[in-house]
Amino acid sequence: MLGRTSIRQRWRDWLVVAALAALVVALVPPLAGAATHYVVLETVQYSLLAVCVPALVALGAPWQALGLASAFERLDLLRLRRSDPTILKTLIWLAPILAVLGLWRAPFLVDALARHRGLLAAEVVTVVPAGTAIWLQLVDSPPMAPRLPHRYRIPAAAAAMWMLWILGYVVGLASSDSYPAYAHAAHSALSTPADLQFTAGVLWFVPACAYVPVIFANFFAWLRSEARQARPTGNVTWRNWPDRPGRL
Repeated sequence: MLGRTSIRQRWRDWLVVAALAALVVALVPPLAGAATHYVVLETVQYSLLAVCVPALVALGAPWQALGLASAFERLDLLRLRRSDPTILKTLIWLAPILAVLGLWRAPFLVDALARHRGLLAAEVVTVVPAGTAIWLQLVDSPPMAPRLPHRYRIPAAAAAMWMLWILGYVVGLASSDSYPAYAHAAHSALSTPADLQFTAGVLWFVPACAYVPVIFANFFAWLRSEARQARPTGNVTWRNWPDRPGRL
């Protein structure tokens, strides 16, 4: 058991390192510079900040190293005193988080990011915590445990994924005039319509890779928990087992 715990902690440490690496890739050249010229690369940057970094942080659970473990344990105890979540409460909790994540995909903000790179700091401090808040309710992040039961984590993950899919569909149908700061010159390697099509592909591919495994993992965990609850509590022996249908 001790060896298994050590291996698990080692994996969490590597996930934290991966989260830091993804954050650095998103914020420094060449991606940071190229993101001002192509919408698809700006979307890759957004996907790292909104999906990849939060997922890796939640799975890596660096709260002990950050000195936040005791605060999170107290928060968890307070959360346990509240009433059990319902699907309506889950949607009410999720709506403002998805609104923050979706807002940074609005064409006027994407365009503003290309013109004013100082806005990137505002994107980081809003998108990363919002994405992490979702993932903390989808996966275990010791000492934090999701307050949502498995059956509610499934629609929460699906809603986050579908929101990005819908935005990808909208971008794929958008006109070239929607992003004037990204108007490409004739010598550009990628035309604006192609840029938007690739952007839609990123908004479909990255959420699918991140959320689909979580949806299935929580689905099977839910089935296992339901099966455990359905097991008979009494001991069944051959002595009281029916010897033929309809007879005890």
